[in-house]
Amino acid sequence: MKFYLIGGKTNKESNYLEKVFLSKTFKEIPVILYFGNASYDLEDSIARFKEQMNGLNYKLVVYKEEQIDILLEECDICYFGGGITQKIVAELANIKDKLINSNKLLVGSSAGANMWFKAGMGDYYSFVDNFHTYNYKMVKGYGIINATMCPHYQNEDLIIYNDIVKKYDCNGFAIENDTALFINGNEMQVYKADKKRSIYKFEKKNDYKMISLYEGIIYKMEC
Repeated sequence: MKFYLIGGKTNKESNYLEKVFLSKTFKEIPVILYFGNASYDLEDSIARFKEQMNGLNYKLVVYKEEQIDILLEECDICYFGGGITQKIVAELANIKDKLINSNKLLVGSSAGANMWFKAGMGDYYSFVDNFHTYNYKMVKGYGIINATMCPHYQNEDLIIYNDIVKKYDCNGFAIENDTALFINGNEMQVYKADKKRSIYKFEKKNDYKMISLYEGIIYKMEC
């Protein structure tokens, strides 16, 4: 299985990460099946996706449950947008197996990436007080990737993940905005639209030691 997992978007002027996942299809005009189920405003979710894809060659189709078999057959990429992890996990539960067995490139941003892990850090229960955000909560995902994930890790309040990751019997990944983790079978690579941002792995076998992952290196996807 192939996953391309984006921590979130800050730099709206760069679509480098989008260029990378389009190139993985080796198609001149890839067909993207868009899932906006994490959002309560589908039209806004689609509009933001089109903005980040501006100037790139692709064809967009939008998910409709009654057409899922035809849509999966026609598309090259399944893209899962951001929003609320609990919402997208619940709404796509009925077609989860079809997605997993589709052999398509599964691209997810924020909540759309969280959904594939055993659990991911969500902000649905957070609130803002004096410029700090609290009440983050780990949300159960499908567990297809035997690890946990924290998107938007550049947020200073998400340092709490460094302790929470130890409660799970698996590795963890902290993915900052404007970075992406590409998983292809048992190998993984890092891509950065912002070279100042990073992706970190918390290794269970080393007492959840936090290590940085770098571009240009092929890592083993160890559980």
